[in-house]
Amino acid sequence: MKLLRFILAVSLPLMARGQVVFTRDIAPLIHSRCAGCHHDGGDAPFPLLTAADAQKRVRQIVEVTAAGDMPPWLPMGTDGQFANERRLSAAEKELLRQWLADGAPEGDPSLLPPMPEFSHEWQCGAPDLIVEMPTPFLIPADGPAIYRNFVIPLPHGAPQYVTAVEVRPSSRAVHHAFVRAEKASATMVADAADAAPGYAGMASFGPGALPAADAFALPSVQREAYRRLLPEGRKSPPEMLPGTAGALGAWVPGFKVPPLPADTAHRLPEGSHLVLSLRMVPIGKPQHERTRIGLHFARQPPAREIIPVPLNTFRIVLPAGSRAEEARAKFVTPVPLSVLSLWPHAHQLATMLEVIAHVPGAEPRRILDIREWDFDQQQPYTFREPQQFPAGTRFELCVRYNNSSTNPANPTVPARTVRFGESLRDEMALVILQTTLPNPTDRPSLNLALAASRDRMFSGLLTGLLEGPPSPPP
Repeated sequence: MKLLRFILAVSLPLMARGQVVFTRDIAPLIHSRCAGCHHDGGDAPFPLLTAADAQKRVRQIVEVTAAGDMPPWLPMGTDGQFANERRLSAAEKELLRQWLADGAPEGDPSLLPPMPEFSHEWQCGAPDLIVEMPTPFLIPADGPAIYRNFVIPLPHGAPQYVTAVEVRPSSRAVHHAFVRAEKASATMVADAADAAPGYAGMASFGPGALPAADAFALPSVQREAYRRLLPEGRKSPPEMLPGTAGALGAWVPGFKVPPLPADTAHRLPEGSHLVLSLRMVPIGKPQHERTRIGLHFARQPPAREIIPVPLNTFRIVLPAGSRAEEARAKFVTPVPLSVLSLWPHAHQLATMLEVIAHVPGAEPRRILDIREWDFDQQQPYTFREPQQFPAGTRFELCVRYNNSSTNPANPTVPARTVRFGESLRDEMALVILQTTLPNPTDRPSLNLALAASRDRMFSGLLTGLLEGPPSPPP
């Protein structure tokens, strides 16, 4: 009975509408959800603006939308609505399917809505500062995806407060990009040690760089690698402390730079540099990639700074063949917080990711709900309006994994035991909450809570969290 009601709810409006046509029914949908990438000069390889464009690919459009592959959008409905949402409803998918069934007619040209306009200039206007990769990186014509990080110096005396960051790849071979600011020297050392531009690996885009350690080394060797980074009396590396680094910007095809609330900005630590993390996929011919980054600066110190609050854990142990192991992390805020956006990250074994806010005296709020995680579609999600949470709110992250041969995304077959790490063959569980403080005088209390949270993570790692080496790669 429920299925019948659903079918009727989707089908009756179409029956009342009559034949589905492009100009009246399909164009508004494609213009609003697809054309941001699918236009001449856009990030997608072909346009979909006209009836002729869409008719040539109508069967493909129906297939990829029905499968949920396009438009790329992972979250399900949440308590807080995200900006620039691209997810199609069941009724919208059925509309596309019915257009195909009706023969994909064009319809009355007078019903065609105005063509959307696209600018290939900087989204936020001319940046105050444009920086770029110091040296182009050669992407071969074919081969596997490439994960690489590029250290980009900032000019001495650059302003400290950033209101917008826009990433501009130079070729379609770039699949996605993340930018962070940090003072850690480890990235510079890694860059200098690699003969090619940048250095290899899937670096975390969270606040601060994790120390490098061989994921397959003995636990004692791993612990010693972490210890060497810790000054006397510290439990976590100084570059992981609050306010010293943070996620600044991102790019995926069609990404729109989310505006920050008025009088709000990121703070660049004095003497910091940018780290650009790229995933690049060969496209059949060599490409010389030289991504540019445009930064906009506040004219004066803002009333509120962006404070990254990580939900992160090193407690990831996924036995070979396991299908439903989970990793969890939590953070209890001692002060009221405004959450502007969420930056989720996991690797290819992850299948589900959610963040639940347990508000004192209220029902839990699921603020991020990704039922089918897809590593290739990860991106930040910005709320339409900042979400307010009182002191005592407990934010909980849960990531579920499938480390068996039934997971088509598993990078190793046969499966092996997988633990925390930043290579593609390891796993992570991380969500960065980009937050501000309604009361800026609460900053010391929040800093203490963040430092304690990070100390607990590193303390667990140093005292044998990764007991027993994972199985070596085949």
